[in-house]
Amino acid sequence: MIREFTINIDVLLHSGKELSSKVPDIHSIDTYKPPAEIIERCRRFLLSQGLDCYATDFGLACSSSKLVIEKLFQTELTQEYLEDGRVQWKFLKEPVFPEQIRLYIRQLTISAPPEFFA
Repeated sequence: MIREFTINIDVLLHSGKELSSKVPDIHSIDTYKPPAEIIERCRRFLLSQGLDCYATDFGLACSSSKLVIEKLFQTELTQEYLEDGRVQWKFLKEPVFPEQIRLYIRQLTISAPPEFFA
């Protein structure tokens, strides 16, 4: 029996300000957020592909099975065990963003595993 894992990923979207020479600070950070309509367009597309997605200020927090993520982003995932026994997922090859939302995605990262304190 194959155990199916749920993997959490973060999708950072372009804001349109990346080419600006100004460095974001506490007063200007809101101008670097992607437009709400772009976040929603990407969220709906990823939902239609089998991911659970929640909007964040700068993109999306998503989760799905290893198989769905590998197929959608044309990549392979492997797991690495950390010293404390937690599992960290890694891309074996760079993900390829789906054509329908490729222009909007800046970066795709696998969320770090949570730390629990006793």
